[in-house]
Amino acid sequence: QGSITLAAASNVNLIEAATTPASHIVMDGGYYDGGGANQTSDMSTIYMEQVDNSKFLNFYVTGGFRDTTTRGEGLELYNSDNNVVSGIHSFSNQYDGIKIRAVSKYNTVENCICWDNWASGVQIAGYAWKNTIVGNIIWTTDRTSNPLAPYCRGVTIHHSDGNTIADNVIYNVNRAILFIVDEGATVSENVVEGNVILASEYGFYFTMTGTPNEVYHNVFSNNVVDTID
Repeated sequence: QGSITLAAASNVNLIEAATTPASHIVMDGGYYDGGGANQTSDMSTIYMEQVDNSKFLNFYVTGGFRDTTTRGEGLELYNSDNNVVSGIHSFSNQYDGIKIRAVSKYNTVENCICWDNWASGVQIAGYAWKNTIVGNIIWTTDRTSNPLAPYCRGVTIHHSDGNTIADNVIYNVNRAILFIVDEGATVSENVVEGNVILASEYGFYFTMTGTPNEVYHNVFSNNVVDTID
């Protein structure tokens, strides 16, 4: 815990932990820069694999680099369970600000601020389930200004089930909440409740989802299109 600044200078994840299951980590405070502008191959600034019952708190993370079809996240949890991500500021990463993936479950992302990430502020993907995304603020400076970043999404659920997306504020993005699934998979039994979606191209954008998903008590204002199903 405390004031720490780290910056990457080579093509590796700035911080990487590939641990045995049930390992316990606490990261609290600091500024972590993956140096995306100086990278030439895929890397996430902070990559955690098989990390359980851990806490990632109150730090800034930036500079994830994505050259092909992997990595590029600020913070990535892979096959990790029962973690808390809280108070993170994740910005200017070349894919997601925060990603929970690969059958990760029972993780909470709360009270984070994600902005100007090229894909999603927060993404749940790869059969992750029973995760909670609550009370976050996600936005972009200009959703149309960067031709290399056409996504500029808020929260994405990609072939994952049983997650809760609640009480987030999302504005000035392309797709505020996106459900998307590959053929043969599902996006089912997710709850989307109490979110405020402002000044975006699309509010909800649901594609090829399974059923049922519960969507209620959300607020839309000044979006080009509120919902596509």
